[in-house]
Order: sequence, then structure tokens, then C-alpha cells
Amino acid sequence: MIEGLTPSNLNLSALGFGGDAREDSAIMARTTINDVARLAQVGTKTVSRVINREARVSATMRAKVEAAIAALAYVPNPQARALARGRGALIVLFYDPADDQSARDAQAGAALALAGSEFALAVHPLLGVDDLRLYLERHRPFGAVLLPPFSSDDALIIQCRAAQCPAIELCADDIDRCAARDAVEWLIAKGHRSIGFIAGPDEHPSARMRELGYMDALADHDLDRGADLVAIGDFSFESGCVAGDLLLEVSPRPTSILAANEAMAAGVMRAAQGKGLTIPDDLSIIGIGDGALANSLTPPLTTMRLLITEMAQSAVLNLIEPDADAPMPEQFRARLIERGSTGHYTRMGIST
Repeated sequence: MIEGLTPSNLNLSALGFGGDAREDSAIMARTTINDVARLAQVGTKTVSRVINREARVSATMRAKVEAAIAALAYVPNPQARALARGRGALIVLFYDPADDQSARDAQAGAALALAGSEFALAVHPLLGVDDLRLYLERHRPFGAVLLPPFSSDDALIIQCRAAQCPAIELCADDIDRCAARDAVEWLIAKGHRSIGFIAGPDEHPSARMRELGYMDALADHDLDRGADLVAIGDFSFESGCVAGDLLLEVSPRPTSILAANEAMAAGVMRAAQGKGLTIPDDLSIIGIGDGALANSLTPPLTTMRLLITEMAQSAVLNLIEPDADAPMPEQFRARLIERGSTGHYTRMGIST
């Protein structure tokens, strides 16, 4: 308990407490921010800053206010606070309907960030600028998080600013590029020299970054980057099957394939098994993104786990309480999760 504000000297009687328990409970229900300020002997703005978890409050002042809040069992009125700031207590994740996995991962992180706070979470599949404008006008959220590919769309950022809605772009360009490069580097370390790639749609920023990462690693090791080793999908399982069929018709066929997402990697696995190939003895397969699908496959899929949950948690925390010391993008570098779909390449005298 802080100096000057202890259970023995809390002047609750001055506020009308200290009588019948039922009466005290009724008074607590009517307690206002002014009562908290009076008990803590600070201004109402200081109380508001503590409630809003702003950084501009000393540790001593924060402790006094928190002690008064606890003593009075004060619960801020969310409607009144929303009215005062002109925005609600809603945080919205805007995501691409074609990328459900990223939305689920981001939602998990946002929920962790908001646990125990006054804020509510909404998850909205975004269909474009007009959809965003209407949503912001109708709901007036406290803040927004834009997931890829929307985090790279300047028109959406401008719309958020026009609506006076603070927005954080969950931009993963460098992370996506590094994830693909690290995956290829790992395959090379296992002896693979002919590495195929299934890219995502050209218009998707994450897909472009992952293809660049693939090309980076091959260039670094002076390996073949021929067009025959790259097929294009649309992030779906079906497109992975089709693209896998194409790559496995190449002669000589690649000894390993990296897919730009987990679903397409599963499609490659289906295509390979349909051709009688054994995984990983005949073909190693790795995907980017690590959802529930990876462990359900036979064999389980090796993946590059993108730290979307952690990124979203950090982004939402920074929305509700801006932090100059928030983690930098390099702290969210993808992690390789090795499972049964990849192995060493030991043919033609190559061994690791």
C-alpha cells in the first residue's frame, strides 16, 4: 500500500461509506470518477489517464489512484467514456476473406491483448475501401488493425485517418521474405539443390515477398531459378494440387518443394502421393504458415510458423496504450517447425 493512502486512513466516511453493507454497496454503484479523484487527492484528469492506461502518470500517482479505485470498487462507465472520447471501446481486425488462418491467429493475439480490459474485439472480412468507410462510420471503433494484404494499401490507411480511427498496419513484408529464404536455406542445408516453389497470387503482397525470399536464397547459393521450378496457385488446397502436378512433371523433377502457404503445401502432398511418391524419401515438402492442418496430414507437414498471434497482440496493446518500446519486426521472425514431410537428400553422391 502506498504512503499516505492505507486501509486505516482511507476517508470513506467522507464519501458516505461505513454504514450498512447494503447501503455501502448501493453507494459504490453510484461512485464517480470525482469520488476517486477526491479520495486519491488528485485531479480527475489523472484518474482518467490511469484508467486509460496512459504512460503520462508517475508510478506514485498511479498507485494512489489504483488504491482509491480498489477501495471504492469503482467501475468506469464504458458508455460515458466512449462519449467523452467520441469513439467506442471496439478494436477491429480487418482481414482478407481468402486468408482465414491469418485471421484466426491474429484474433487469438488480439484477445490476449484485450483480456481484462474494457475493450471489445470485432473481426471483419474487408471487401474494399467503401466497406471500410461504412464500417467506420457505423461503429466508430476505438482503433483498427489491418492484416495483409490491406496493411500495404494506402487508400485504406487514408480512410482510417479521415475517420479519425487510429490504425496499425500488421505489415509482414520483411517477415514473409525472410520466412521463405530461411525455408530454402534449411532445405539446402539438408542437401537439396533442385527446389521448386508454389507461389501465391501476384496481387497479394505476402505472396510476392515469399517468392522474392525463395529467389534470394537460390541466388545466394547460385542454384537454378528457372521458370520450370515455379508454379502459381491462389493459396487454396486445390491450386496446390494443380501446381504440384505441374512441378512433378518437370524432368528432372525437384527433390523438394516450398509452398507459399500451408494449404497449397497440403495440395502438393496430395499430388505427390497420387503419383506414387513417398514423402520425404522421394520428395520433401515445406509450407509457410502453421495452422491446424499441418499436424493432420500424413506425414505431418514441416512449416515456417509466422508469429501472427504475437504480432497482433503487440499491435493491439500498442493501439490502446502507445508504446515507443514496442517490439520491432525482426523480433517476430518466422520459426521453422520440423515434422515428417522433409528429410535429407542423399542421392547422386550428395549427403549431409
